Amino acid sequence: MRVELALAGPALHRKAEEMAELAFSYHRRPFPKRHRIAFRYLLVEPLKGRVYLVMQDLYALGLLSLSFVHSIQHGGLVAELEIFHLCGPHSDNKPLRDRVLELLFDDLQTLGAVGVVVRSHGLVPNEDYFHDRGFEAVGLVEYVREVNQPDPPLEEKGGRVGLKRLFG
Repeated sequence: MRVELALAGPALHRKAEEMAELAFSYHRRPFPKRHRIAFRYLLVEPLKGRVYLVMQDLYALGLLSLSFVHSIQHGGLVAELEIFHLCGPHSDNKPLRDRVLELLFDDLQTLGAVGVVVRSHGLVPNEDYFHDRGFEAVGLVEYVREVNQPDPPLEEKGGRVGLKRLFG
């Protein structure tokens, strides 16, 4: 698990920087160097090989708010991606969304991901999008989060359910 953290940390940190640069460049504002993506690594259920990586932007604009759950399942890495907001909670900026997802998936496959579970409120492509990019197993879960409601812990958002449904 320490190896997984060592691999995922720098790669996803760089990707977060690229995502933030991309988002701010789209909005034609300089990227504020004093604001950096905050990372929190939680190693939970180590015997089952689960690593939680939570990213939350410090700029508090809702430009990027992503959570990742990396799970070692069935001989491969399953990347569980939850998208809360991408360029604002109510926007559906398809070109930017697609570019950000491409960057993420490139890294996840480099890390050995064979599957992906995506939960969002409608800002993700369909299953063919993921299969075309080489992911063997795909699970999409759409949900709606009430405005002004606090985020529940990751464990309460159906992560285990998503993986169980994906692999039976």
